[in-house]
Amino acid sequence: MCEECEWLFALEKIQDALTDLDELPEHADDFACSVQEKLDDMYNWIYENKHVTEGQLAAISNMRSGIDRWMK
Repeated sequence: MCEECEWLFALEKIQDALTDLDELPEHADDFACSVQEKLDDMYNWIYENKHVTEGQLAAISNMRSGIDRWMK
């Protein structure tokens, strides 16, 4: 287990983002499906490895920003 990274925080952020995908408008379905697939894969990798990379944190943040833009 990685004690220095924020892997648990990353899992929480992914779960929050996945929950919010259900709130997106219907015309965002393609975006939502793409993001869901990527977040699911990242969640599984982070959970299995008990580690998150800086690149994964950046990707989670970028996807979160995209979700937020669709929710406006």
